[in-house]
Amino acid sequence: MGLDRNSLGKAPVRIPTVVIIPIRFQAESLIKLLGSVLSDYSVDKIILYDNGSEGAVGTVLHKLKYMYPKITTYEASGKGIYQMWNMGWKAALGYAEGPVNVAILNDDCFFWPGTLHTMAYHLRASDKVAVTFPDTDVPLTTELREPEDYETKVTQGIWGQGGMTGFCFVFKGELSLPFIDENFSWWYGDDDFVKQVELAGYTQEKIIGLPLYHIWGQSSRLLDQTEIQAKIVRDNAYFNQKYGESRSL
Repeated sequence: MGLDRNSLGKAPVRIPTVVIIPIRFQAESLIKLLGSVLSDYSVDKIILYDNGSEGAVGTVLHKLKYMYPKITTYEASGKGIYQMWNMGWKAALGYAEGPVNVAILNDDCFFWPGTLHTMAYHLRASDKVAVTFPDTDVPLTTELREPEDYETKVTQGIWGQGGMTGFCFVFKGELSLPFIDENFSWWYGDDDFVKQVELAGYTQEKIIGLPLYHIWGQSSRLLDQTEIQAKIVRDNAYFNQKYGESRSL
């Protein structure tokens, strides 16, 4: 008996995933991260925004753009983190010309191969979900300030954080959401994004049991801490004014 093609369902449309990574200081962790990203078959494009890199990072970037066709690098010196996120979001929309999974990553995080595919799968499993992210409470999820802190941070998770991981998340780029408010300069840009997701009637999903490593970035080590703290205070005040809330620092 022959196969009736009319009885077969249509194959699901494959939705591309575009990965956005702002970079500056982290050469070694960037290489490790890209190893996992490049091995993930669901990833179609990787866009690196060079925010004034020097030394080893510049050398790595020079080699990457010739070694891997999936990788594109752009000069972004002087740009803020949320400016680079928005640049990547717009580039992803231009690349896909339709539905697209946009992954935002820090260059100082690490996950196992297949993590992005898992996040994208959960993202598209429901029309109501707009953004997915790893589980910050599993034992293998940790934020390292120094190597000797490993045991402490492994047991505590990421400083008790329970919300969206702003250093690793995937969202539906085609949704009619506002671009991230570039008035934020250090923190709260991801909070702003989540707030817009909620106001639009969508939800966020933490993927239970999906681990992530996050190393305390050198931008937090090398930049002026007084300036960073001032940015956090300004961002907090602006967020509360914008949404009529009273979040503490």
